[in-house]
Amino acid sequence: MLQKYQIFFKSILWISGLSALFVIWQGINLLTTINTLFLVSLFFFCVYCFKWLIDQGTFYTFQYSWQKTKRYVLFFLPKYWSLKQATDMKNDYDEETGEKIYHDFQEFYEYKQSQKWEDLDQLLCSSLMMLLISFILTFLYM
Repeated sequence: MLQKYQIFFKSILWISGLSALFVIWQGINLLTTINTLFLVSLFFFCVYCFKWLIDQGTFYTFQYSWQKTKRYVLFFLPKYWSLKQATDMKNDYDEETGEKIYHDFQEFYEYKQSQKWEDLDQLLCSSLMMLLISFILTFLYM
């Protein structure tokens, strides 16, 4: 059972560890501890929410258009002048990085789907739980 939620507990450990590190750096105080826990948890929650939005495909059309034009500056001026004629659109590679330039949206979409995080829901839940704990501690402190 614990193997299934291993990422959840690691995320809680990282949030608590970073909070403890900042508290030790600022000085140990109960109010400082609660505030630091809240801010670190909120930071992790925002990062995980942004990654969730990216994984849902929110910016795929913008990323795809950038991928298609990444060998150009200002969408018409080439970054470099190639000596070879790129007529084979299926096997076109970027000369700087060696990465394949995706020419249709389906290939780009499949690549992005393969790059998704597996345990993002556990990471979101852990940061949300730490936010709730910091809220509860705040009301108990009052």
